[in-house]
Amino acid sequence: MAGGWSVPLVPWRELFGRVVAGPVDLVKIDIEGTERKVVPQITEADRQRIRFLVIETHGADVRQQVGAHLQAIGFQQATETPGNGETWLTLWQNPQAPLSSVFPIP
Repeated sequence: MAGGWSVPLVPWRELFGRVVAGPVDLVKIDIEGTERKVVPQITEADRQRIRFLVIETHGADVRQQVGAHLQAIGFQQATETPGNGETWLTLWQNPQAPLSSVFPIP
């Protein structure tokens, strides 16, 4: 790849099963249209370890499918921002780890 970066791909199960241990404050997923393949691999056990998840989705149908799965495993949508065209950036929160636990609110 001329002038670019080579980045190894790590399957979600390997990443969360072997590479990452313990709680995770923030996971950012920006995988350029392959959200349908990766997000369904996130389990409730993973959610219990993740405080916040930010995901960029491409297309209303993908956004809906991703959102349905994340809600089904216990995430709550905190905010959503439209991007360019069909792109959306959504912040999901683990309800067992409220924002005030990260940013104390007086």
